[in-house]
Amino acid sequence: MRILVLNAGSLADVVQMLPAFSDAKQALPHIVIDTLVDERWAEVPSWHPAVDKVYALPIKQWRRGFISLMASDELKRLRLQLRKYSYDWVVDLHGNWLSAWFSRSFNANCVGFSRLNNQKKAFSLLYNQRFPADAQLHRVEQIRRLFAQGMNYSLKFPICQYALDSKRFSHAYDESVVLCFGCRHVKRRYPIELGRELIQSLVNSGLRVKLLWRDVQSGDYIKGMAEGIPGVETMPKLKLSGIAAVMVQAKAILTVDNDLSHLAAALETPTICLLSVGSDRQTSAIGSKITQLKIEASNQEDYSPSRLQQLLDELIHQQSSMKFSRHSLAHKNSA
Repeated sequence: MRILVLNAGSLADVVQMLPAFSDAKQALPHIVIDTLVDERWAEVPSWHPAVDKVYALPIKQWRRGFISLMASDELKRLRLQLRKYSYDWVVDLHGNWLSAWFSRSFNANCVGFSRLNNQKKAFSLLYNQRFPADAQLHRVEQIRRLFAQGMNYSLKFPICQYALDSKRFSHAYDESVVLCFGCRHVKRRYPIELGRELIQSLVNSGLRVKLLWRDVQSGDYIKGMAEGIPGVETMPKLKLSGIAAVMVQAKAILTVDNDLSHLAAALETPTICLLSVGSDRQTSAIGSKITQLKIEASNQEDYSPSRLQQLLDELIHQQSSMKFSRHSLAHKNSA
């Protein structure tokens, strides 16, 4: 069985579909998944073991008018590429008129949401199968259920499994603490002065501190936060695989509610995610090793540097204890 998944959304949107791929592979071992995503995130689906082909489309193409995009040479070439394969299912996670129309250009069963965030989606009439998204569920769980309902299998994993192999990115551990405070949404950023205080305190305690960023605006903000503090490492602009390598080498990650928080969750490095007043828990990063800390605007102590360092110390100690326990058990069993 071969399926095509359309998702031209953000980096977070692309990461959030990976657990559904894990479910599908577990339920249907012979399934092969191809994806069509924004070219900026094309690396990410390729990391999943169930994915074969990744097709990338420049985001500017998706933002063109509907008629001009249908007539574009680039889209025509893409459709010819995709028609080399006989798809059994096309799953539309992008969810607009363009993606719904595009999903119907294949001789396959088309699946998508009929209702999302309690709003009916008229374009869903183009799908062969459409299912409402449960508004009470997290976005990851909504997608998992869409796949299961569309392809008629039961979910086996009680919690989401991203199924990414950390050794794909690095075999080394440098025992660093990684901070991801950059965000295009200014209100979600960690205050720069508090960030400087936290970084200095972490460095003084003997920790190796790395700062990650992705877009230019966040890079300028992060560099300003680290300026003049000896011992902190501000990473250069990296590809997503490079960012992933830094993350899997770390002992802990502290991040705000941004796209990189989803990557941290998927890579299963112990992570604390600071949710701002405007954060949506139903779309924020989730995973087995991520802890969400909701910040209340009226309580500055929720994200004071001393409080965050305490939480990081506790997280690092917890992980060290777990590693020691596993090592002791393995030694006992081998004796």
